[in-house]
Amino acid sequence: SVLYDRISGALSALGILFLIAGIVLVIYVRVKYPKNIFGKVLMWIYIVLAVLILIAFIVMLVACTLACSYLIETCQGCASMG
Repeated sequence: SVLYDRISGALSALGILFLIAGIVLVIYVRVKYPKNIFGKVLMWIYIVLAVLILIAFIVMLVACTLACSYLIETCQGCASMG
């Protein structure tokens, strides 16, 4: 429904804004208070999450490529059969 789509879109936008605000705060803390342990830990958590997202994206890309190549190979004679 329309209401669900609007709420879902607003929550997605809010999540993106919170992510950007978190990154900005980490940068601010690392610049203003470079010896702060919490800022260092938060920075490393963000770095690990970014690396995991990158690895997941690469795995998804490889999986989609393999699936598409399998479907193309198995459907070589599909057009002539119909």
